[in-house]
Amino acid sequence: MRFRAITLDAREDELERTERFWVEGFGYRRARVSGPFVVLGHDGPGWPEIILQRVSETKVAKSPVHVDIESDDVVTDAERLAILGAEELRVVSERGRRWVVLRDPAGNEFCLATPRAES
Repeated sequence: MRFRAITLDAREDELERTERFWVEGFGYRRARVSGPFVVLGHDGPGWPEIILQRVSETKVAKSPVHVDIESDDVVTDAERLAILGAEELRVVSERGRRWVVLRDPAGNEFCLATPRAES
């Protein structure tokens, strides 16, 4: 088995902005469009596809799943992502690590965190 993709919901009116956010923020590129799905690929090793799924409903509750992304400079990267449309929800410092909880333009939450020490 292998981890292949992360599927994120986006309403039609959020889709273009959300795609631009993941492309400009993380180096993804549009790989293909298939029906209600816009598939984003990444040329870096280990990066899963991101599938943006067109939905008609508005998100009304926090998703029980989110993406964790490591950053060597959380503050600078969080500021850059905010310029691209991310909303900062909160900053957490715990057990020697720091992370910022953000929301992409379609409302999907993710964390931007300092690297975890390998055990």
